Amino acid sequence: MHRLLVFALLALMIAGCARAPLSPVENFERYQRRLAAMEDWQLRGKMNLRVPGDSETVRVSWDNAPASYDIRLSGTLGMGATWIRGDNQSVRLERGGEEPVIAATPEDLIYTELGREIPISELRYWVRGLPAPHPRPQQMAFTPTGVVSHLEQSGWSLQYSDYRAVGPWNLPGKILATRDDLRLLLLVSEWSLDSQN
Repeated sequence: MHRLLVFALLALMIAGCARAPLSPVENFERYQRRLAAMEDWQLRGKMNLRVPGDSETVRVSWDNAPASYDIRLSGTLGMGATWIRGDNQSVRLERGGEEPVIAATPEDLIYTELGREIPISELRYWVRGLPAPHPRPQQMAFTPTGVVSHLEQSGWSLQYSDYRAVGPWNLPGKILATRDDLRLLLLVSEWSLDSQN
């Protein structure tokens, strides 16, 4: 009896760790339009930003809505939380004990703070495994299931892997984005969409 109970517990644990199979994407253009229209989503994970001579890893919590977004970054070594909150009018950076920094676009804000061009507006599409609407991608490659494995757009090269099924969608778990000497690695531990149909 004890052995049977242990076996049943192990089976439940293994089943809990198993991932749902990916749904094949037969028409990527239609799939892309439908997924791009899903603007209520959240992701949790870790991000590593590496430039020559420096590397920083932070936890990421990104809540996206049609007209706004909240991105929370928190470091693993005691770095206080940083919030990037924006809408169609402006974006603000908030850090504990400091005056908020406000800019017209997230790209302006990132450039002011980091001196680097990171296309946050396009990143909203890229994190879901989609090309941004503009400009046209220079190159795209697909996995056997029909989702993006490689994307080149706006001077960035993106590699996608570790896709998982979230409702009817196949969403990436690992994204490596590079441009010149900048390397951005996003590892998504949790995806959720408010409407998964």
